[in-house]
Amino acid sequence: MYKLNILDVSSGIIANSTEQISRLNAEECLLIGSALFKNHRYGLAAEWMQVSQQRFAEEGLTDSSVVTTTQAVIEIAVQHARKNATVNAVRQLTTAYHEELCRNADAKGVLSSYLRCYHETYGNPFLLLQPLEMEIISTKPSVIFIHRFLRDDQADQLVEIGRENVRRPKSTYGATNRTNTAKRRLAKSAALRANTSSFIQQIDRWSAMATDLNSQYAESLQIKNYPVGGALQLHFDVLQQGPLNFTAPDRMATLLVYLNDVEHGGATIFPLLDLTVPAVKNGAVLWYNQYKDGIPDGRTLHAGCPVLLGTKWVTIKWLHNIGHWRQRPCGLQEDSKNGLTVSQVHDLFKPSG
Repeated sequence: MYKLNILDVSSGIIANSTEQISRLNAEECLLIGSALFKNHRYGLAAEWMQVSQQRFAEEGLTDSSVVTTTQAVIEIAVQHARKNATVNAVRQLTTAYHEELCRNADAKGVLSSYLRCYHETYGNPFLLLQPLEMEIISTKPSVIFIHRFLRDDQADQLVEIGRENVRRPKSTYGATNRTNTAKRRLAKSAALRANTSSFIQQIDRWSAMATDLNSQYAESLQIKNYPVGGALQLHFDVLQQGPLNFTAPDRMATLLVYLNDVEHGGATIFPLLDLTVPAVKNGAVLWYNQYKDGIPDGRTLHAGCPVLLGTKWVTIKWLHNIGHWRQRPCGLQEDSKNGLTVSQVHDLFKPSG
């Protein structure tokens, strides 16, 4: 995705980082190649195994059985890579653009949308002395970046709570929800109920104020940790993918908060909006996953870029449609008819033929 040179990576050179990383030996390169092969990443598997062969020679490890087996696997990997070269055109273009947005993301850059910045209070007296610093980064649909959403001490405390509670999920909702999100997300996570502690209650209340929504009609606060290589593939946050059921709660809005700076990688991207949101500590991203008529908004297709160096901590609050009819009433028109729906995006990703 980041177009890294495999020889550089195996030699401990990653992007423009000054951090010293150990050089990988022949066995470590072979293990990486084997893991990629098992995950059907045949092209990369062949490249890593070729590096391992070079390292075996450099290290004087000329065991004929190892060399012969590695060469045979390389040939199989190359054949598979050629066979899988033809893919659905729309899916290929979207995936390529997804990768381009991640490559161009600067994790330490300053977000600049050239749209509008303003202070928001929602008429709430609690926000008069500490208004929210809002930056509109997309209007259709509405995506807002909130600067300095948390204080450093609050973010650090959430990370510490996360360290004690996060686990690798067995299964979860999300994505173009036709596959198990746990298979698409390399991360650990934890759900923290509001009654866990007074501090979590405080963060819950602050999330409600920042969105002008009610945290009672929402899911528990989520904390997620992405290690090196941790990423989340293209997906939607809405739960309903079929006919709408207005009596069942769904994720109307998402509030994503970055709890630390990431040295390289970790941005959130919206490929259909040409939008990249870098991972900046204490910054928050707010967007709506549904049109006002309740239809899931296909333009909110998004992904988490892989973490290249460091680690990434985030907290997420999903707020439901039920209970917010005053704050976000249905429009007089079916606004989804003039936009892209989740179902239409699914149709684009169907295999051709």
